[in-house]
Parts: sequence; structure tokens; C-alpha cells
Amino acid sequence: AEAPGVAVESARIIQRFHFASQLQRMAVVAEVRLRTEAAGEPLGRSGRYCLVKGSPEAIGALLAKGTAPPWFDRAHRALAESGLRVLALAYRWLGEGDGGGAEGKKLVREDVECELLFAGLIAFECKARADSGLVVGALSESGHKVSM
Repeated sequence: AEAPGVAVESARIIQRFHFASQLQRMAVVAEVRLRTEAAGEPLGRSGRYCLVKGSPEAIGALLAKGTAPPWFDRAHRALAESGLRVLALAYRWLGEGDGGGAEGKKLVREDVECELLFAGLIAFECKARADSGLVVGALSESGHKVSM
């Protein structure tokens, strides 16, 4: 994706922090190269970024103090209450390649998933398949424990 005035030339994942249900998030450390730099813009300079997605509650707790928009809680709750699945996105600029990740020592999740900047919300409509009721019923009848 491109922020206004910023063109991404390439993005390469350096390290992954896989989804952990107890943390309600996942992240990558990526080397991002821009065609043009735009100082002051989100993702306005080339370098290493921690890019995080997860539940709005989990991401909200990791945002740098005072950086969440005033509508953040109200918006993600309203979207969820309308039946949508909501994810929050956030990022942090880590610098111009600090030796961590693939080219050096492994980075520690807690050290990079902090002081994040809010990037946005994504809302998905996850409709049930037409045959879901039939499948759940068949599983129950066959003695399987069904939970959601």
C-alpha cells in the first residue's frame, strides 16, 4: 500500500513473529525501500519497520502514548457490533538496518512490538457457508464435540 506521496519500491521480510492467540497479534520486521522519501509522512523513509496486525484491543495497548486517534475505540467497537471481523494495523520504524533479523542476531518480539504508530483498521465480513448448519449437525450426530 502507498501513503500519500510515498511510493514503495520493495518490501522484504527479515523476521516473522507468528500469530500467537494469547497475544492476539502477529508481526514481521521488513526492509522497506521507497522510490521517493517523504519526510513526515507515514512510512516516509526507507529502512526497517515492524509491521503488526491483530485485535484492536491488543494493538491499542502497544501504541505509543497519545498516538491513537480519538475515534479508535468507538470505531472498532461499532464495526465489531455490526458483525464485522476487525483487525488493527500498526507499525514502527526501526532504523536503517540495525543488524537484527536475517543479516544478524534475532530480534526480540517485545523490543520491536512497542511504541507503535496506528496505521488503520480493516473490517471483514465473514459470512457462514450455506452448508455450515448441515456440517455442524452431521459432526454433532457422529459424536464429535463441536465448539465455536
